[in-house]
Amino acid sequence: MPKLRISRRSLESLETEPKLALEINAGVISRATLRAELARGIGRFLRDVRTEPAFSRGRFVGWRVLELFPKRPEIRVQVLRPGDTVLRVNGRSVERPEEFKQVWDSLAEARELVLDIQRDTRASKLRYTIGE
Repeated sequence: MPKLRISRRSLESLETEPKLALEINAGVISRATLRAELARGIGRFLRDVRTEPAFSRGRFVGWRVLELFPKRPEIRVQVLRPGDTVLRVNGRSVERPEEFKQVWDSLAEARELVLDIQRDTRASKLRYTIGE
């Protein structure tokens, strides 16, 4: 039976801790603005925020943002930008429609909106406070 050979360099890279995600205070979303957006519905939101699935090694990892409200200049999204990949929302996957719906419904009472994203090769956590 052949022996598995791992170089010292490979072994050291496996033993090092992964980089911690950068946490960013991304701003405040007013509760009234959020509720108005939720009332418009998921379909309208998905027309205003265009995404495409993002894959790594053939496996779904999140949704790459292509456009953010291009026809709605009254909405200015801070920090999140086209090219970012949204991995999780408030700690939950949004890969499947039912998962997205659960997160969507929970936002009406949420105190914050936390997006786990990947920008280029770096993981970040964007934390938006939902204010009254």
